[in-house]
Amino acid sequence: MERLVEILSSFHLSSVNDDIKGMAFEHFIHSYTRGAKNDLGQYFTPRHIVRHIVQLLDPQIGETIYDPFCGTGGMLIECFRYLNQRISDPKDKQLLKSETLYGRDLSDVARIAMMNMIMFGDGHSNIERGDSFELLGETKQKYDIVITNIPFSQKTEFYAGYPIIPTNANNGNSIAVQHCLESLKTNETARAAIIVPVGFLYKDELVKERKYILDKWKLERVVELSPKCFQPYTETQTAVLFIRRAQLKTTSYIYNRVKNDGFSQDGYRIPIPGENDLDKIIDDQVNEEYQNDDFDNFNFKKIFYVKKGADNLELGDVAKITSGTGKISPKTKLGDVNNGIHPIMMVADLAKRHIDYFLTESKYKITAKAVKMKKPYLFPKNTTLIPTTGKASLKNHRSLLGINSYATSTLTGIEPKDDRIHPYCLFYFFLTFDIEDITYDLGYPGISASSLKKIQIPNYSISQQNAIIEKISEAIDLQKSLKQRHLDLIGLNFEYA
Repeated sequence: MERLVEILSSFHLSSVNDDIKGMAFEHFIHSYTRGAKNDLGQYFTPRHIVRHIVQLLDPQIGETIYDPFCGTGGMLIECFRYLNQRISDPKDKQLLKSETLYGRDLSDVARIAMMNMIMFGDGHSNIERGDSFELLGETKQKYDIVITNIPFSQKTEFYAGYPIIPTNANNGNSIAVQHCLESLKTNETARAAIIVPVGFLYKDELVKERKYILDKWKLERVVELSPKCFQPYTETQTAVLFIRRAQLKTTSYIYNRVKNDGFSQDGYRIPIPGENDLDKIIDDQVNEEYQNDDFDNFNFKKIFYVKKGADNLELGDVAKITSGTGKISPKTKLGDVNNGIHPIMMVADLAKRHIDYFLTESKYKITAKAVKMKKPYLFPKNTTLIPTTGKASLKNHRSLLGINSYATSTLTGIEPKDDRIHPYCLFYFFLTFDIEDITYDLGYPGISASSLKKIQIPNYSISQQNAIIEKISEAIDLQKSLKQRHLDLIGLNFEYA
């Protein structure tokens, strides 16, 4: 390894396109690690994400920059590049190379980070291998900037000495964020950008940590990233916390949600030309402030409910929201699920047509014995059914029941509580409502009944409801007719000449 570092030090690739170097280095790492499972997901943060984070941090020469979980050094390299383009004085150049960038990683990949930094222009001399959780004493209040992607879901025994003892004492996510903050200097320009799993924003087990940040620090910005941002390595959804030292507790902060990061939202990640959501954040186009009082339980995660208005109603006030049964599924060993007589709707039944104005067919039928013993809830005709569990919940499949039916736990039924709103109007509303707006974690989605209850829906007037009823009725009649035509067509028996 030492010989390899010596050889690489003779190469200077600062003039080569960063993305080309990055892709080449990823290929090298993949070979070096012999294709170990999830290796790249552990070590790499997408370069375009890092660039935007560094732009928002705006490091200055003379500031010290620390990544306590540096992996292959990508974040420190981007800071080096950012500063190197903005200085010309030889003394500043030397300061950048020797006394600006600091990093540590628990694994041997720290040595790879050194090689990587040499290839990109240097600044490798302060990279070391070690457990940052354990070594807080060496970094406490030492750096102007901390920038990192924390190691997700690790456990650590080194939680003593940190301000907050996690609810689960060895919670590495908690200690990692605390380590970053404790490593900042005491001046008010000290700041951090920390990539965390999106669960850090809202999970109950981390409420003490969020309260601590709001009370003792300045939470300036939360950037919620798409789960596709880290493709092809992982679909774990993440967010970036921008935090600064402050004398007063946080009262408001900016919340940005990135849907378009400049690449297609699939496994291919093809570049999309034009301005993206990250560019808009940099250009200060989408920086609306939110009051933390709007969030329950010190949640940092913004739920994008339809904005409250005088003419809006909360869905929970006018509709009964009921999850399907988890007691019966095709795997249930109770009677014969396939040869029963009672329909039980599943996600596959909704997905068949995506939007179904008259859902009557179910793939599975449950037996009378299963109904008697398990007592599942029977959804009445004209109930709106939507998926609320798993990736299917983001597909926005919508169905209006054409018969009384049971449903599995992956579906939720929405029906009127009284005559203030017609069931067709509830279905009409959900035809255009994007369930992603109330989903806490897009990587592992699930929509709670409490979130559904808070949705603001229009208080449709009688004339508006009548117009909706007329249009939905027309669509139902058309779908009935189409289904009958389909049955007639497949029932034809042609004789071949």
